[in-house]
Amino acid sequence: MSRSPRSVFRSIEFIVLAIGVAVAWGVGNSAGSRAQGQAGSIPPASHATGAQGQPHAAAAHGGPVAHWKVRATLPKNLNAVRRVAIYYLAFSADSGTIATTSHDGTVRLWDAHSGELKTTLEGHMGEVWGVAFSPDGKTLATGSTDQTVRLWDLATHAEKGVFHGHSGEVWSVSYSPDGKTLASGSKDTTVILWDVASGKARHELRGHLGEISSVKFSPDGKTVASGSWDNNVMVWDAASGRLEKTLWGHRAAVTTVAFDPSGHEIASSSVDGSVRIWNLADSQDRLTLFKRDAPIASLSYSPRGRALAAGDLDGSVRLWNTATGDEIAELQKHTYPVHGLSYSPDGKTLAAGGGVEYVKLWSPVEK
Repeated sequence: MSRSPRSVFRSIEFIVLAIGVAVAWGVGNSAGSRAQGQAGSIPPASHATGAQGQPHAAAAHGGPVAHWKVRATLPKNLNAVRRVAIYYLAFSADSGTIATTSHDGTVRLWDAHSGELKTTLEGHMGEVWGVAFSPDGKTLATGSTDQTVRLWDLATHAEKGVFHGHSGEVWSVSYSPDGKTLASGSKDTTVILWDVASGKARHELRGHLGEISSVKFSPDGKTVASGSWDNNVMVWDAASGRLEKTLWGHRAAVTTVAFDPSGHEIASSSVDGSVRIWNLADSQDRLTLFKRDAPIASLSYSPRGRALAAGDLDGSVRLWNTATGDEIAELQKHTYPVHGLSYSPDGKTLAAGGGVEYVKLWSPVEK
């Protein structure tokens, strides 16, 4: 029997996890010292290095150099919370809360400043992958291998809605900027646009030939982008559900899509080890940021769009100048694949994590 591309991808992940878990459990208290920003991997020779060996960005066009340090970890106390595999993560609009999804069917909410666990949401009957905060910060949406999308009231922490419609696992969710529509992408190869108020499907977007790994609304809410294991990125009109364009170029499954803050460009990452930035005006990839042997698992634009962070399957996190394509920083390497990666809306934090390791919260320090 043939296996889906995501099954193969996850098999590779678990091999990495199996190799790394002995290290994670063997280091004991030294894990905390690593989290405090001591040197892990050595940056390439072209990179400068901070006073404690921390990698930082090379000055671009004579500008300031941004040193990065780990200011907190989730959980704050590694022995206080049972370790579970972390998949994706998201920041609330006010940058105060981080939601992480997990293989144990739960969603955890963390204080982004202190690293303390605030609460655990339970209700899904399978692994939880997709996660997104509503723009008003009142609701959290999650997607699961139980084939449902669930909405959670963040004031009461109670489940407030369950959307049924997919016939496969739900890997990704994304809110429209006005919070009225929710997009979900599934293993069943479809994207569904849901009316949040009624829970009914407005449009079912069909066109991909492989499971949907990532969905994102554009900043103006007029467009939805989807990345798939058919190697393609598709761009849809959110109002009509019409396919507007298909972006070809990746040679393997697309893992993540992200709009730049202007909405004029889309970044996509792939198992082929590349990240491409697409100009939506002409559907051309104006920049291929890099090509690596390790599959790229996650992407996040900085709030101003000047930098793009990428996390890969070998635990690396790199930052790239979106104008020039230059690598501007390589952060301390994680033990596990970096699925969860997100800049906070205020730009003060970059959260990165995955596997059974804690999430690291990085902050730039201008020198």
